[in-house]
Amino acid sequence: METAQIIELALLAVMVATLAVLGFGLAAGLKRIERVADQAESFLKQTQEELAATLQQTHLALERVERLAQSTDVLVRQELAPTLQAARATLGHVESTTRAISSTAGAVSRVASTAGAVASPAGLGSLAVSLLRAPGGKAALAILGVGAGLRALLSRDGHAAGSKRSG
Repeated sequence: METAQIIELALLAVMVATLAVLGFGLAAGLKRIERVADQAESFLKQTQEELAATLQQTHLALERVERLAQSTDVLVRQELAPTLQAARATLGHVESTTRAISSTAGAVSRVASTAGAVASPAGLGSLAVSLLRAPGGKAALAILGVGAGLRALLSRDGHAAGSKRSG
C-alpha cells in the first residue's frame, strides 16, 4: 500500500470518526430537544386544561351575573317601582293634608280672634259699627242681638253649656 492510500485511509478514518462524533452529538442534541418538546407539550396541555377550567368557571359566573341582573330588574320593576309610586302618592297626600291643616289652623285663629273681639264690650261695639256699615248689616246685628239675648236668658236659667261646666 502506498503512502497516498494510507493517507486516504487515515483521512477516511478521521472523517468517519468525525462523522461518528457529529452523529453522537446530533443524537444527544435531538434527545435533549425531544425532552424539551415533551416538557413543552405537557406544559401546553396543563395550560390548556387550566384555561378550559377557567373559561368554564367564567362562563358559570357570567350566567350567575346574568340571572342576578334579571332578578334585580324584576325586583325593581315589580317591587321597588310600585313602592316608590305609592310613597310619592302618600307624600302628596301628606303635603295636601298639611296644607289643609295649616289653612284650618289659620281659620280657627281668625275665628278665635273674632270671638275674642265679640266677647269684649269694645270689640262688640266695633263689630256693631262695622255690621251697620256693611250691606245687610242691620239684619245681621239684629240676629246677633237676639242670639246674645237668648244666651243671657238661658244662662240665667242654668241651661247654658257654660253654667253646666261651672256648676
